[in-house]
Amino acid sequence: MKFWLTVMLTVFACLAGAEESAQPVLSLHAHTEAQARASLVTVELLVFNRGGQALDYAPATELAGTLRAGPRAWVVTLHPANPVNTTAIQAGQFASIPYSFTLPGDAAGRVLLEVAGIPALQVAVDIRQDEAPQGNSTGSLMAAMKQQEENAPPAMSRIERAFSNRFGFHEPIYFLYGEKAPAVKFQFSFKYRLLGEDSKFGALIPPFRGFYFSYTQRSLWDIDASSSPFYDTSYMPELFFEWLAPQNNAKKSGFRWLGMQTGMQHESNGKDGTDSRGLNTAYLRAAMTFGQLDGWQLQLIPRVFTYIGTSSNNADIARYRGYGELRLAVGRNESVQLAISPRIGTDRRNASIQVDLTQPVRIPLINLETYLQLQYFSGYGESLLTYDRKSTVWRLGMAFVR
Repeated sequence: MKFWLTVMLTVFACLAGAEESAQPVLSLHAHTEAQARASLVTVELLVFNRGGQALDYAPATELAGTLRAGPRAWVVTLHPANPVNTTAIQAGQFASIPYSFTLPGDAAGRVLLEVAGIPALQVAVDIRQDEAPQGNSTGSLMAAMKQQEENAPPAMSRIERAFSNRFGFHEPIYFLYGEKAPAVKFQFSFKYRLLGEDSKFGALIPPFRGFYFSYTQRSLWDIDASSSPFYDTSYMPELFFEWLAPQNNAKKSGFRWLGMQTGMQHESNGKDGTDSRGLNTAYLRAAMTFGQLDGWQLQLIPRVFTYIGTSSNNADIARYRGYGELRLAVGRNESVQLAISPRIGTDRRNASIQVDLTQPVRIPLINLETYLQLQYFSGYGESLLTYDRKSTVWRLGMAFVR
């Protein structure tokens, strides 16, 4: 396992090239229902902001597309279904922009749509074998649009609910490997906004749009042992309120207040008996930065919390985790970043520190963009199971969200 991990990281590093700026990721979504020949079809351009800051995206006034069915091909032009406006996309979130085009009158069955500027992606459109709308008049076009609107399911609303306005990243996402057992450490995390942009209650009281549910899972995996068992896993659902401060004039240097979060988190390892661990906390986390939002900066993210219930098997966890932690990160967006996260327990001897060094990389051969991550941890509580035992470990791997 160690040999292949070394080979993988070596090849990964050789193929990778650092990126100075994160461009949005574009993808297409088409309705699953079959469409009439020569009818107006709407597809959704999904724009994902993978960067660390909000993005103002200006949709193109037209997109060049090609429909393919076997050896046949038709050139089509896609136009925005709604007036073209610049769309603000928060970090880690999606925006959905509808584009329309007219199907060829002589096409039938399944055709594949390719759009210039969105590489290596095709969406399928099924065309019914019925008669095409007669004539080319405006009345026929309007009738086709009306028919499509009446027949179309609420797929667009589902896409917006699930992606563009609701889901986002929460904590870092990574997969790391080290020399000491348990060798592998990985984490994934997401958040879901409870009230969307179209919520009447959210529209009446806009701050309530900041309520989220989130889920984070962090696991230690003894992958080199016989049968490769999981050593311990922390399951961390949360309910919290998030308020982000609007940021203008990103090139201006100085102090910036980025926002805050406050909420409640449950953490447990899912075990029973003497190995059972669990706690509930209420917390407040703030974020601020010094420097330029689109350049070099220092981030300060303090978090304070209090325990509102612990398992009898870890009743003294405050001695090792304390009541607060701090994250300091210095770096540049889409460039190298060094993050240090210290904390200290109520027993002053029980301190911990985690250091993360990340560097964006890109592998053009497979169009993959991610981060190389080196992590050092020393102290107590990397595992909830052994929260009262000290450990020191280095790990190397990939981060998808840092």
